Amino acid sequence: TAYDHDFPSDNPFHASCHLKTELKFTYCSEAKAKVEQLIKDNVDTESEYKGTMSLHSEGSDWIWGTRLTYNKKYTDDVLFEFIDQKNGCVIKARSKSQSLSYLDNGVNYCNMWNVVSRIDGFSQSTVSTSDCHTTPSDPVTTCARY
Repeated sequence: TAYDHDFPSDNPFHASCHLKTELKFTYCSEAKAKVEQLIKDNVDTESEYKGTMSLHSEGSDWIWGTRLTYNKKYTDDVLFEFIDQKNGCVIKARSKSQSLSYLDNGVNYCNMWNVVSRIDGFSQSTVSTSDCHTTPSDPVTTCARY
């Protein structure tokens, strides 16, 4: 559907995760520019376990990227939507495995967290998740591996 930017819907055969975070005192235009730059520069983790990110498509208030995992075995779709708020920007993100998978060891969560955690105004305290197969208790350590 146009509302979902044709992003694949959740289903039980493909691991997925939804993440929402609020960036205080950050404009959505700045947040979107940062996400776009991180994807284009392929900066998903500072560790040696870098995946390969690329831009699929984008609109004025959303970006759809893909990420090939470090081991080059799995590709995930990742959607970031930017919603202006009075005191900042809310980012609603979704990540979904393209291949058949049920367990993902937090990879879908990390696909989003590794990007949004690098945006000015990010605070872990504003992160909420839904529909995740695995949500790491320590994303700093866990997401450095994915």
